[in-house]
Amino acid sequence: MSRSASTLGQLWWQWLPTSLGSSMLVLEIPVVAAAVARSGSSDRAIAALGIAVAVIVVVNGPALALAPLVVTLDGRYARRSIHRYALAVGAAATVVVAVLGLSRPALAALFSLDAATTRDAGAALLALAPASLVVAIRRYLHGRFIALGATGGIGVATGVRLIASATFAWCTAPFVDSGAAWGAGALTLGACAEATTLALRLRRVGAAEDSSGDSGDAPRAGAVAIGVAHLPMAAARMLNMVPQLITTIGIAHAAASLASLAAWPILYGLLSLFTGPMADYETVGTAALRRDPADPVPRRLGAVLVGAVTVAYGIVLFTPLHDLYLRHFSQLTGEPLRLALTWSVCTLLIPAGWVVRGYLRARAMGGGRPRLLAYGVGTHLAGLVSVLAGTIVAGLPGVACAALAVFGGVLAETVSLAISERRHRVREVRPERSEAEVG
Repeated sequence: MSRSASTLGQLWWQWLPTSLGSSMLVLEIPVVAAAVARSGSSDRAIAALGIAVAVIVVVNGPALALAPLVVTLDGRYARRSIHRYALAVGAAATVVVAVLGLSRPALAALFSLDAATTRDAGAALLALAPASLVVAIRRYLHGRFIALGATGGIGVATGVRLIASATFAWCTAPFVDSGAAWGAGALTLGACAEATTLALRLRRVGAAEDSSGDSGDAPRAGAVAIGVAHLPMAAARMLNMVPQLITTIGIAHAAASLASLAAWPILYGLLSLFTGPMADYETVGTAALRRDPADPVPRRLGAVLVGAVTVAYGIVLFTPLHDLYLRHFSQLTGEPLRLALTWSVCTLLIPAGWVVRGYLRARAMGGGRPRLLAYGVGTHLAGLVSVLAGTIVAGLPGVACAALAVFGGVLAETVSLAISERRHRVREVRPERSEAEVG
């Protein structure tokens, strides 16, 4: 009994620093946005920064999936090969973001922007472009820490990031006409500060490799071999980022679209404070299940997290904290505030769904079946789009359509992964029964 509790505690302390890091990262954007809102053309600046962030989180999806990739391939391929692959992923994302930042006509057409907002959004994307490479390095280092079971340095590095980005944003953005590019620059600076701190921390604990980057007898691997393992993880992680973009497009075609477009980013930001910390639960669970596929501790930790996150989010939604966040911190008023207060209850079970889905993803990756994630991606997208289209046709307000669509997507993926997991267990049991009957 004590051994199980100790193991649960160890897994908890591996996950907690990464969850705190994710929470702080989610908090970073509202803090920077608050500084940008105090620039001369506040509405334009916030809109431009929001568009730039919505684009880059999708483009950075493959880089964000590098942490579970590093954990999965640790010991299978040389670390130098994985590190080079991570740099290539980050460089490719940087190029994509930069090209989008320079493609002003495409931005204007896609988001229906005026000339000034298009200019600011393009400048913000260019300021964010270097961050894509830094994000790839950061997530590679996260994976190294998780594989080593030494995640304590992640929380410290994220704290350094938040201080750096907030300081730069508040010292620059409020004093210019439009602070979008300065806010984006603050996010890039914060990412650089975090990656530098992580690298120094990794050396300090004595886990960094020498200049060759290789360790043990793990063979080197090419980009194709690593990419095959990375693709389903990258698709799944990009899917975590895509709903905000898809739902925003859907809101524009729903009832009460203008008010909903103002309310949804704020409500989605609140939701992200509770879903963000759950993202690395699947990475920590994968590491544990790779060591022992029958380990029950990841499931127990998941059960604890389901209860904790549901209670915590419920407290926020059904107490004055909800009004405090929406009305006073986020400055929502009128119809946007009413919509957010009314329909936010539809998001209550989404964080818990993230946990259950994370456990099922961890079982797939830990069991050497990462291709199941691609199947989950398809069902998630189908569920999200179906619910979004149905609620729009039903005439529900845009906020309601978006909230129900996000829940529908998570539910569809979770059910599909659970069915796949059950089928896999049945296939494992049948050969054992056949051998027993023959014996």
